[in-house]
Amino acid sequence: LAFCGGAGSIFLVFVKPTAQLYAENVAGEELPEGVEDISTLTTNQVGSWTWEWAEPMIGVASFVLLCMQFARAQAVNMNMSAYSRAMLCWRSHRAELQYPNYSASMVRSWASHLPRVGMTFFPQYKRQLYTPEARKKNYRASYL
Repeated sequence: LAFCGGAGSIFLVFVKPTAQLYAENVAGEELPEGVEDISTLTTNQVGSWTWEWAEPMIGVASFVLLCMQFARAQAVNMNMSAYSRAMLCWRSHRAELQYPNYSASMVRSWASHLPRVGMTFFPQYKRQLYTPEARKKNYRASYL
């Protein structure tokens, strides 16, 4: 999401057709005075024109993100749980309540595992551990 927002902001500020489309349909801005067609402007002139009305929005968003990063860093310094850790605890507690017949500590430790996710937000597992070569290497009784 952050990557898409960053890349999109470059297009919205410096690319002529995208900047004009956004300016007219979303921001309600007109072309600068004395300009009939955006193709007569250079990239720097387009950037200066869009920055006049885009800077307050981008500036506020950047400041909010900066404050959120600072707040999270201070929370970690005070040994408070970060959001991801709180969600893992909540998930493990729900699993513990859902499976009362099992040992609570085992269910909590099983449910609190969070695998890495890729760009598609699906879990990524270490597939190289399951190759035949890796299985032979990891087999402990291979010296027999």
